[in-house]
Amino acid sequence: MRQVFPTLETDLDLVDIVNRDHRAARPDRPWIGVNMVTSLDGAVAVDGRSGGLSSEADKEMFRALRQMPDAIIVGAGTARAENYGPVRLSDDIQLARQQRSLSALPRLVVISGRLQFDASARLFEDETQRPILITTNERAENAPQSLHAVAEIIGCGVNNVDIEKAMKTLREMNIGVALCEGGPTLNAELLNAQMIDEWFLTLSPVLVGGNEMRAIQGMNAQAIDLPLQRIIEADGMLMTRYARES
Repeated sequence: MRQVFPTLETDLDLVDIVNRDHRAARPDRPWIGVNMVTSLDGAVAVDGRSGGLSSEADKEMFRALRQMPDAIIVGAGTARAENYGPVRLSDDIQLARQQRSLSALPRLVVISGRLQFDASARLFEDETQRPILITTNERAENAPQSLHAVAEIIGCGVNNVDIEKAMKTLREMNIGVALCEGGPTLNAELLNAQMIDEWFLTLSPVLVGGNEMRAIQGMNAQAIDLPLQRIIEADGMLMTRYARES
């Protein structure tokens, strides 16, 4: 593994590299980074799962990014497709986070318009890590007690989740930096609201074809200019970071 831009570096410590990056919370929302892996032709999955595009180097970057934020955000569809569970970090990483005045583990936030979850799902298996479920006002009001027992449920929006209100609510909960792990529809909502500050893209050296979704899918939106900040190469995979200058 080697960094090839902006400077050539070898023998990399990805956690150290990620923590060197500048991030600053907005007054009304967290700083939001998005982490995605795609094929050369832009697909985000093989047979509906991102694992077919990943590698050990990409997984190492995935773990390095997860140690950084106050919260990890994911759409309900991705949480189900990827069988999300509680966030796991090593004891050393948890201690290092606490030394940086962060909680030992980032909160897991799931955006779900329909709130269709089984309270026995892997997502809720650790009672010490109750995820935040952000849904519509009506769904939150009518959520079953079984879900209230395993998650913190917040209503933001009438017919659909109001992504701007959701992010404002997270900021009010003292979440300053958030890492979004997709999926494409949630990414599109963040882009439409002009809320993507940082984009981590791993480019996998495979062609997929077919009708797999792109990293952002579902609505038209004004473009965001994110200058290239970093390229790391490992076994033909390019792990890049694009970010706002401020």
